[in-house]
Amino acid sequence: LFSSIAFSILLTGGVESSPVFPLLVVPILIAYVLLGNGPGLVVGLFTVSAYWIAAWIGAQEVQLPLYMDMDYRMVHLHANWMVTFVMLIAIMSSTNKMYHSLRLQRDEERIRYEYLAAHDSLTGLYNRMMFDDLLEKALNRSIRNNSKVALLYIDLDNFKPINDDLGHRVGDFVLQEMAARLLEVVRLSDTVARIGGDEFALIVDGDDLSSEHLSIFAERVYSALVEPMLYSGESIQVGCSIGIACYPENGASAEQLLKSADEAMYSAKKSEATFLVA
Repeated sequence: LFSSIAFSILLTGGVESSPVFPLLVVPILIAYVLLGNGPGLVVGLFTVSAYWIAAWIGAQEVQLPLYMDMDYRMVHLHANWMVTFVMLIAIMSSTNKMYHSLRLQRDEERIRYEYLAAHDSLTGLYNRMMFDDLLEKALNRSIRNNSKVALLYIDLDNFKPINDDLGHRVGDFVLQEMAARLLEVVRLSDTVARIGGDEFALIVDGDDLSSEHLSIFAERVYSALVEPMLYSGESIQVGCSIGIACYPENGASAEQLLKSADEAMYSAKKSEATFLVA
């Protein structure tokens, strides 16, 4: 049983122990499991110890079995986020003696599932669900800071013939290339998402979102996307139409803002313009 479980367990059995026990053992075990961590490890160890002391004091006052579980994040040596789950249980005997058990595991699966739930599997960009959440947060942040938010709705032109005639593998390559180019032209603070088959969206917020600034930015995005690409030695080129909507001028809610940007994008497509502002 113990050789097949996915986490570590330490049980003191019938040996009486003091509340200092976890403070000595937990750091050693965590250091062993998370070998290679830097300052984040130290912070994590102090956090576990502090919570344990507080929980132990509380349990002493009410004379109940002590139970504590917690999650905390650390940065691995190779810059990967890691969630570690720690569960400490103190069992009080009839003679008020304390025994401990400890469970420790690296919860890398949870990190992977959280990433998959928020990102598009093909391009690695945020998916529609995460985009909706981030847009709401951007609008709330705009209200607090009295700043602006711009939404760029991008639809690829001529993508369907490429996908149908050349195959889905080529279509997937085009979408991945478009995603990579978008990430190259935006700021780190901007949000890039794939919200449909060949539809992308950018969330840009800040103080300097004048019409001139947005026009320059939209031209840069357009130029990056329409640049020809090579696939197996053959040149492939797609176009794009961009609709821009600004908060609060073009919508008082995320839904209205998205609708305005979508309508501006279709107007740009019909008029064969590079982009249009709602």
